[in-house]
Amino acid sequence: MAVHDQPGGGVADPARQARMSRSVFAERFHALVGLPPAEYVSRWRVHVAAHRLRTGDRRVAEIAADLGYGSPSALSAAFARLHGCSPARYRANAA
Repeated sequence: MAVHDQPGGGVADPARQARMSRSVFAERFHALVGLPPAEYVSRWRVHVAAHRLRTGDRRVAEIAADLGYGSPSALSAAFARLHGCSPARYRANAA
């Protein structure tokens, strides 16, 4: 899936690859996966960030940029919603 290959790509890319409109793609995706595409993409990006924080030494700002976040604080907000802590704290607890 395009989201897994390029987590910073957003929802329009998978719809385009599936040769569907965004609305039709969203409807079918939600029916199959149980989450709207935007929510799935958000969760996947945070999952990838968590993996990178556990296994690497790149700065949060670099990880945020790689994953398509507009700023490190945008990643931090998304990360805290799912993990209940900041990326820095997550990394410290994983060590």
